[in-house]
Amino acid sequence: MEGALQVPIIDLSSIDLSDSLKKACIENGYFYLINHEVEGDLIRRVFDGSRGFFDLSIGEKMKVLRKNHRGYTPFYDEKLDLVDNPKGDPKESIYFGAPEDISPYGNLNQWPTEEILPCWRSTMEEYYRVILNLGKRVLSLIALALNVNEDFFEKVGAFNPPGALLRPMHYPDEINYCDQYMHGCGAHTDYGMITILITDGVPGLQVAMFFDPSPDCVVECLKSCCSESPPPRFPPVRVADYLKEHYIWLPVNMCNKNITEEEMRTG
Repeated sequence: MEGALQVPIIDLSSIDLSDSLKKACIENGYFYLINHEVEGDLIRRVFDGSRGFFDLSIGEKMKVLRKNHRGYTPFYDEKLDLVDNPKGDPKESIYFGAPEDISPYGNLNQWPTEEILPCWRSTMEEYYRVILNLGKRVLSLIALALNVNEDFFEKVGAFNPPGALLRPMHYPDEINYCDQYMHGCGAHTDYGMITILITDGVPGLQVAMFFDPSPDCVVECLKSCCSESPPPRFPPVRVADYLKEHYIWLPVNMCNKNITEEEMRTG
């Protein structure tokens, strides 16, 4: 179809990907990955479990309400674009970090009980590790496209450990889009290293991983990307400080009172 969006395809089974990957990143900023070796059965189990979670009652989901960037985010809780979605984004999600992420109070991740969603935790932890490895592989290819060694990001401490968050998301079709400008997700730009997104082919459900460098890693312009003319556009910055400037959460009042499932879904 004339004028249709053409998404570049990156075949991970190819021998030399530097040129095609560089072209996709510069001209598009996104691409499809094929032959990534993530097993279809694992992807199916991830979506089956995620669908099961979002089908739970609001009461059950609110038991794992987000704290420390882990847990459930209700409808309209996130506001990525106040112009398009002044009410908030009509979507719900749940955040998971690394399975080994712990605090003095225990594991940071919050999970529904095994009785409610059998095996979902083990499935998501397995998927987290698989996608984390895939992300490292993609970043090694990006390093080569930037004319540095493939282990560059590892050597500068970006993976020590990486700040990666997994986020199943749900955009329900029963939302009443009364505002012609409302979108399921407000206009925004991800501000980490890369985002790896999968869908099951059915609109409304997706899983993304936000792959960020280690919080203490210092980000600065690569020598291969600057010179005296042009010089670096931005000064070096610590990852944790950079992300802190961009994390903007504007919870709506409805999250702090007793509301019905219908109110959560329709506002």
